[in-house]
Amino acid sequence: MPTFPTLRLAVLLAFTSLGAVSCISPPDYPDTPQIEFRSITQEIKLDALQQEYNNVGVSINYKDGDGNLGMNKEEVDAGKNDPLNPNSYNFICIMQVLNSNNTFTDFTATPALPGYSGQFPYLPPAEQGDRKAPLRGDITLDIPITTPIITPFQTVPKGSVVRFKVKIKDRTLNESNEIVTSPITLQ
Repeated sequence: MPTFPTLRLAVLLAFTSLGAVSCISPPDYPDTPQIEFRSITQEIKLDALQQEYNNVGVSINYKDGDGNLGMNKEEVDAGKNDPLNPNSYNFICIMQVLNSNNTFTDFTATPALPGYSGQFPYLPPAEQGDRKAPLRGDITLDIPITTPIITPFQTVPKGSVVRFKVKIKDRTLNESNEIVTSPITLQ
């Protein structure tokens, strides 16, 4: 006889749990991505020629209401073939350098050095297909920076203080808000 009340209690708890889970609605994020600054890291690494470079990791938190973030393999490959097309990148990252006036100015890139923007792949849930579903999470873009950086417009020596302006784009090219990272000193 003691088994019956225990079984009844288990069934009651199961139905109560299912009822509670079915009442939880998905978050209501806007369809335009929203981002927040999470962190910036720096690590000295060696390239294939044993030359040192700064590996700067820029991490953001994101929210997107329709979940259309990331590029598929074909879009990533097409972007590598056309680096001057601004829609080849979905992680837009502009380096700023602290100047002698103690203000940050955008680093002037050249066609040969288009900047520090990058690409991130489709984000989970991949199984959503074309169905809209809200997403949130974090992304880190690793940026290799060799110092000194010398362009026809600007030189960035070791010891320069830099920060990054960051925004992302979704697959329908909606741009998120723009955030600014904390400054770091290039080594």
